[in-house]
Amino acid sequence: MSFSVHIDKLVNKVNKRIGLIKHATQFLNQKYAIMLYKSLVLPMFDYGDTLYMHASEEQLSMLQVMRNKFAQIILRAQPLDSTASLHNRSKIIKLVNRRKLHFAVLVFKCMKGLVPAYLSEKLVLVPMDRGRITRSNTRGICKSPIQICTELINHSRSKQPPFGIASLWK
Repeated sequence: MSFSVHIDKLVNKVNKRIGLIKHATQFLNQKYAIMLYKSLVLPMFDYGDTLYMHASEEQLSMLQVMRNKFAQIILRAQPLDSTASLHNRSKIIKLVNRRKLHFAVLVFKCMKGLVPAYLSEKLVLVPMDRGRITRSNTRGICKSPIQICTELINHSRSKQPPFGIASLWK
């Protein structure tokens, strides 16, 4: 499964909104430009990020480049300024860390039963004392996010999609 079409569309949408913010920064201070970013652009990055978190590094780096572009615009930084300083000055978490946080929240909600039953019932917890987790000792219970997404798409018409969440960490 490839996320390139989704990520390409996302980059185009984000580019348009960042262009809007770029023109607005002439009239706004840094605080309000960050508020605009958090309300207009960041939700676009966050929507579905737990599904495409295992997309290729090249695709995910395109999204981070967009985020860095925004930081340069609102901070009025020079093109050669380091991205680490831009992240610190804008006080917005890197996208890769946001994806990890959202994934951890999803697993937590599954464990606590705060999601629909078809998700929480499929969560399989593997005891830590089992040693190394491999495909052979889990007997096929672990599925990657790509497998889960593929099964969800293939069974989108059924009431309960037949997919499971187990060890989703890479």
